[in-house]
Amino acid sequence: MKPFERTLTTSRQIILALILMCTIQSCAIKVSEKNIILVDEQLLLLGEEDLLKIGNIRPNLTIQSLTLPRTDGNKAKGLWIKQPDSNAVIIYFSGNSMRIKEQYAEFLPHLLALNTDVVWLDHRGIGSSEGEPTMENLLSDGIATYNYVLQNTNKKVILHGLSLGSFIAGKIAQHENVKGLILEASATNANDWINGMIPWYAEPIYSINIEEQLKTAGNESVVQVYANPLFVLVGEEDEVTPAELSKKLYELSISKNKNIYIAKGLKHGNALKSEETKTLLRQFIQTI
Repeated sequence: MKPFERTLTTSRQIILALILMCTIQSCAIKVSEKNIILVDEQLLLLGEEDLLKIGNIRPNLTIQSLTLPRTDGNKAKGLWIKQPDSNAVIIYFSGNSMRIKEQYAEFLPHLLALNTDVVWLDHRGIGSSEGEPTMENLLSDGIATYNYVLQNTNKKVILHGLSLGSFIAGKIAQHENVKGLILEASATNANDWINGMIPWYAEPIYSINIEEQLKTAGNESVVQVYANPLFVLVGEEDEVTPAELSKKLYELSISKNKNIYIAKGLKHGNALKSEETKTLLRQFIQTI
């Protein structure tokens, strides 16, 4: 089982544990940030060997290690990877509990195939970044990262969010004048997102009680105000954030330059691995 698949399995196990607390009769499942957004017990740092492997993914890469201080004193760590002749930077907001050290071999080749620079930091509390992850903290961190990149490049800046990361990217786009937005394996709202983690056979015996802080998750409200270029992407066989949710986001979007692609035969978090996906995204980036 691949690392990202293990992450998804862990998230589902937490939900299943909550379901098991129910009796045979119907009950309410209380879903909070603490039982959805996972945290590492210790840092997982990138080493010199990792940087060498990343440098071999494509020719002539320039790899810069990033350490960004947050307002509460914690530090976020990650990478800024630059490519020759690139005219854009993608800030990549990864999925729940994705760690750069564990996932770079699986995801960076596809991200770099878009011919852009890539900025990727571990979410706080995960991988090499310090702090406690809450939706509020993740959004604040995301805006700080976005502003840092804007101040340190003359290239166009595009946000690409996967799953949980799509909620961060979307909320930034709602607050800032983001030039381009890619929402991958996203969801309309918190209720739909949580429902995607709950097996069908449990539906008759539960009701969801979502913590207030978690209700901000979702991009339904974002696409109804964000008017700049948008690309919605999802795997055809995504069972966590089903394609129907991405279709709804596309339909609700007010953007004049909006696109949607459903990658055939691919599951949650894998849509970028399609060659057709990468071709379409390269074309989309050229329109921004």
